[in-house]
Amino acid sequence: MRPENTSRYIYRVDADDIICYVDPHMVSFAKENGAPHLTLNALVGQPLFGFIAGLETRHLSEVLMERVREYQRVVEVPFRCDAPAYRRFMRLRISPLADSGLQFES
Repeated sequence: MRPENTSRYIYRVDADDIICYVDPHMVSFAKENGAPHLTLNALVGQPLFGFIAGLETRHLSEVLMERVREYQRVVEVPFRCDAPAYRRFMRLRISPLADSGLQFES
């Protein structure tokens, strides 16, 4: 079992759901978990939905993002982000930003 990690992973999208910011901690997390190709240059400027697999996950993401923008309220969703050797219990926080952008924090 792995010790609890209290790091925060943040990224932001603009009104068109284009990734406009990625926290360096998130890039490190991707690298440590077998996705070294997910660099700042590979992420920033790309559509968010190009990185979301599965119709159900994509639909849920679209609905949550729409609600945050419509009601200008933070939404928090618990989720699991497992690896072969351990389970990670995380929480996704989606916050509204100016000009219909969104911030995602795990």
